[in-house]
Amino acid sequence: MSVHSSNLYNFDPDYISVKIASNDWVGCWDYLAEVIENMTITASAASLNFSLQLQKDMKDEKAKQYVNDFGALLGELILFLLTNPAASLPDKSFARMIIFHETLHTLFYIFNMSNTDALVKGLLGDGKKKLSTTDQKKLLLLYSLDSEINVSDILKVVDPSYRVAGVISYFSHRKIFRENVYANKAELYKWRREFEKSAKESDDIFLNNVTAYFLSSYMNMPEKHIIKENVNAVCRQHLARMDRDLKKIRAIPENPFNFKIDPSKPTVLVITELFARNHAMYRGWGKITKAISSEFNIIFTMPSDRADNSLQNDYENFVIFDTFGDLYRLMHLAKADIIFMPSIGMRFYNLLVSNMRMAPIQIMGLGHPATSMSEFIDYVVSPGGLYDAAAFPKDTYIADGYPEKHTPIVSKEKFFAPLAPEDMPKREGDKRVLEVGVCGSDIKVSAPFFKLLKDIVETAPFDIHVTFLMGVGGVDSLYIEKFLKENFANCTYYGHQPYEDYLKTIKRVDIVLNPFPFGHTNTIIDTLMCGKPCVGLEGPEPSSKTEGDVLNAVGLKDLFVAKDHAEYKAKFLVLAERIFKGDTIFYDREKVYDRIFADLGDYDYGKVMKWIYDNHSKIKASRKKYVEVFSDV
Repeated sequence: MSVHSSNLYNFDPDYISVKIASNDWVGCWDYLAEVIENMTITASAASLNFSLQLQKDMKDEKAKQYVNDFGALLGELILFLLTNPAASLPDKSFARMIIFHETLHTLFYIFNMSNTDALVKGLLGDGKKKLSTTDQKKLLLLYSLDSEINVSDILKVVDPSYRVAGVISYFSHRKIFRENVYANKAELYKWRREFEKSAKESDDIFLNNVTAYFLSSYMNMPEKHIIKENVNAVCRQHLARMDRDLKKIRAIPENPFNFKIDPSKPTVLVITELFARNHAMYRGWGKITKAISSEFNIIFTMPSDRADNSLQNDYENFVIFDTFGDLYRLMHLAKADIIFMPSIGMRFYNLLVSNMRMAPIQIMGLGHPATSMSEFIDYVVSPGGLYDAAAFPKDTYIADGYPEKHTPIVSKEKFFAPLAPEDMPKREGDKRVLEVGVCGSDIKVSAPFFKLLKDIVETAPFDIHVTFLMGVGGVDSLYIEKFLKENFANCTYYGHQPYEDYLKTIKRVDIVLNPFPFGHTNTIIDTLMCGKPCVGLEGPEPSSKTEGDVLNAVGLKDLFVAKDHAEYKAKFLVLAERIFKGDTIFYDREKVYDRIFADLGDYDYGKVMKWIYDNHSKIKASRKKYVEVFSDV
């Protein structure tokens, strides 16, 4: 299950004691990095699985206490090393540890040492003396993004070689529900050109660019995607450095792929990031990718570490790749007329593909609903309801006319099943307590949303109990649970849950409040299937329009979607009063189910792609930034 042999279950304190006693600092930091990597959910697919397994283990209170105690002791040990003048920090060890900066401070928080400002100020001194290289590295690790100290005050006193790693790692923080973290991440945009210096950094630091790229979408800033220009620039640098290797790949004479191709049809190469049947991407894009076959040959590919072999029954040409070199060879030999990426931003290889020309037409979908800011992407193809010119400053957007349809994960009977008596929420007498649910991963609960939620809870004319369904695991789950209980006197927290348990939790609440600016698609569907009202906030970004798009399709947008913070709160209070009066049926679930999960019918997505293929030259010549499919260009 673990990425490496070392994890919290087999941690050897004697081994680390020997390393410290013998001043083997490289061995010491390497061992700790192995353990921490297993606790960092973004490190790899294996570390994510390990964290989710931890979450299952922590259903047992003794196991949960063990994980908490281990995390606290590990945090204390690392803090000791970072504050011990005798402990050196070689550059290689720093490069490994800085990648796990957020996990380090998660451990410090569990250890009740979340505020490291005194230690940081101690290293900074009076600012008159240049810090040693060791102190610079320790400073970057000790500094918390939740600090009152402005992040720029830290970055300007360290050498450029260390600053690059710090900027990328800091920008990769997920826990933006803390106001200081959010503010310091906003400040980091001033340092965005540091990304362009990372091409020569270690693989771990360089690959962390994708996390920063992905997480920029969750900030609530008008120009939040500008960071992608810098990540795109470093991707192109990396490709230039790879040029010799790519030439060797092109020169390999053998073709290992036995593509089944109809020569009368053009070819689309579909490159996916996360697309297993149980993933939200498949739920929204599975039907679309299969429908393309009406007009095209399809070559469908996905990475081996997230492969779902059952999908080979859906695609005649199904290819799994291990490395970017493998994918590059596939692209070279496929000679596709169109490359279609349903999402860009969740895996590094798609960032590279989005910064090179491998097909005459290159198209992205909004599986990750945000611009790529890349000149190599010819078109963004998605529903017109998700478009706003401000969100796509460099893109040509093609409104596909696609009637938003989705694939249910469970049967209608399971969606509609009432709660068993033992699962019903416990209410104390006639006390007016509203059960509010907040769903989403940790990255969706931004500081602006969190601030409004606290205001609602503290000023509502009735008591509110908040149930958080955060979908995280391991030590991050311990962190978030502790943080929420410090901020909400009356709340319940659930980390990652099996899907059917998660549905039961939604059914126990009276109303769901959706985070912003990055809203939901699948969670909105789940909320509707459970018969619950909700409130969301619409903005210019497609990620803030997905809720409204789904709700508009079922005639509920005006009831549940707000335009600003004041309307969000007002809609919540109106819905709450209806609930207290016993008016809890807000729509016909049967009709909503039928509309959301209706068959595609005559709508052929292959014809959408074929229209783009046939009109590519005209669209380019028109220089239009927004085009409706099948329209007269």
